[in-house]
Amino acid sequence: MASSNHRVRGGSSELHEFAIAFDRAIAAADRAGAEAYATRILERWPREGAILHGVACALVKFGPGEIALAAARAACACTGGPAMWRVHRASLERACGDVDAALDWARAAVMQDETLVEAWIELAGALLERGDHHAAASALDRVFALGGSSAALHVNRSFVAATLGQWETAQTHALAAVRCDPSWLPAQVHAATVEGHVLGYDVALARLDQIDQRDARVLRARAGATIMLKEYDRALGIAGEIIAVDPQDHLGHEIRLAALRGLGRDDDALAFVDGLSDDADPRLLVQASVTTMDFGQRERTIDLLRRALRRDPDLAFGWYNLSETGAFDVHGEDVDAMERLLRRSSTSAHGKVLLHFALGRARSACGDYARSWEHFQAGNAAKRATLGRFDVGMDEQSMLALAQEFNADMLARTDSNASPSEQPVFVVGMPRSGTSLVEALLASHPEVYGAGELLALTTVAGQRHVPNAWSRLATEYLGRLPAAAAPAARVVDKLPLNFLYLGLVRKLFPNARIIHCRRNAVDRGLSCFTTLFDEGNEFSYDLVDIGRFTRAYHRLMEHWRSNIPADRFIEVDYESIVANVEDAARRLVAFLDLPWHPAVMRFHETSRAVRTASRLQIRRPIYATSMNRAAAFGAALDPLRTILARDE
Repeated sequence: MASSNHRVRGGSSELHEFAIAFDRAIAAADRAGAEAYATRILERWPREGAILHGVACALVKFGPGEIALAAARAACACTGGPAMWRVHRASLERACGDVDAALDWARAAVMQDETLVEAWIELAGALLERGDHHAAASALDRVFALGGSSAALHVNRSFVAATLGQWETAQTHALAAVRCDPSWLPAQVHAATVEGHVLGYDVALARLDQIDQRDARVLRARAGATIMLKEYDRALGIAGEIIAVDPQDHLGHEIRLAALRGLGRDDDALAFVDGLSDDADPRLLVQASVTTMDFGQRERTIDLLRRALRRDPDLAFGWYNLSETGAFDVHGEDVDAMERLLRRSSTSAHGKVLLHFALGRARSACGDYARSWEHFQAGNAAKRATLGRFDVGMDEQSMLALAQEFNADMLARTDSNASPSEQPVFVVGMPRSGTSLVEALLASHPEVYGAGELLALTTVAGQRHVPNAWSRLATEYLGRLPAAAAPAARVVDKLPLNFLYLGLVRKLFPNARIIHCRRNAVDRGLSCFTTLFDEGNEFSYDLVDIGRFTRAYHRLMEHWRSNIPADRFIEVDYESIVANVEDAARRLVAFLDLPWHPAVMRFHETSRAVRTASRLQIRRPIYATSMNRAAAFGAALDPLRTILARDE
């Protein structure tokens, strides 16, 4: 946008007098006076393009406004003006909320002068607000090709690349921004954020620890990195620092709540939610709804989300969470509001992903499967585009390598350094195969602790190549179990993808029990495709990837099935649980070598926190609506069926 020290000159003596008076009002910071003179100039001399452009630029001193925009529009209506007039109009249109008009005028400026760096910068800004990240990337690249460069431009280009999952490009521009201006704090914070994704959040923290520790932006970034590292104690402390600087900082409170949840301080997390005031930030209310969902408090969750959305209906995450509860009006205002927000150019790319998944659920709930599928396809495609170089072929190779590493001969050997513990129980399978239901059944037994989806096995698996490590790794795994699990006879670790490491389980804990959950592959694939996971499961956003991953998983499970003793390995089908839950539950409890307890059949009454995509479903008695759900989507699932048929 133009500099506010613009001076208006030229024209007739009367116009000249108005221009002088306008300039004096600008110099005196008299907005009302300046706008009054500007209005008279607009009325009396609507074809004085240069004067009108100067008026628009000078009024920017007071921020974007209707009169400044009217002057810019009038200037562009005059013939013969330079491309910069169109750039300034585009900038004002965008500042006043009309992104479509901003795009039109930025493109007009580019067409008039393809070498004008400012025109490409304005075009990139408008495209970013529209959410067209590919086009914004191209516009910014043109800026750099024309010699434009600044820390802010590189941060924007890095942001676009990160949004598109192009993390190497994101890192390149993030570091370029720091080189342009090492003292500019936003560049340092952004570089740390990108480095967290590319190099690890420990690297991000190292950068952040070298800059101003008191700045709220740095504190937020540090807290976010510690949350990603699951260093919840540290995150809780940083959240306290953020809140001390600004008690109204909603992100500080959100991080505090996330840390309490991560630490398993469930009572404190619920007390935090209880203490929220009626005028709490809507974004904080949405985050609080995640906690109440964890505890199956559906009505309370709905109340929090309705309060948030009444005050800020543009919260895509709020609509997404509401869709999890199934409490929206599928034929009326809720769906209309989501559709409007989805169409809005200012809605972020991630917001549109959330809305597509929410609308997919809504349309499915009212039986409109064609439109539901359109939304799920769009949401998955947009999410998949952020994954960068993800290649399901790498997962296929990894599973083959694991079968070779833990081959039949290796699994047959007894290791004297292995742990004799019978406490661990591993519930594994593909995501959306019933692992949460199996854990819920078992965790309702008084001698079983449901630990949820632990990362402990994945962590120790990365150290398995150290010689003679079995005993140490087994001890480390047990040390990573929640403290509350210590008295339990059995502890259920239900991270589904632990199926990858069953060979390691056998070497660390030969007495551990493994429960493999199975489900119809097409129904399960559909469930993956219609679920937006918090993290991981990158294969789930493309039907062909789901099919290929599933086939590799089948091959690996056949290897484990052939080489793990039957008294330590059991398989249970989701469909069999639905058909006769008590028979399935009794079989599972017997497999754990525990006495039957009637509390197992009241699994849906549990008050414990559940932090998986099934957190609300398991609060209900057994239902059959997820059986053969794929039939409703017909031929849309044929790409998945075709891949799966290769195993038949």
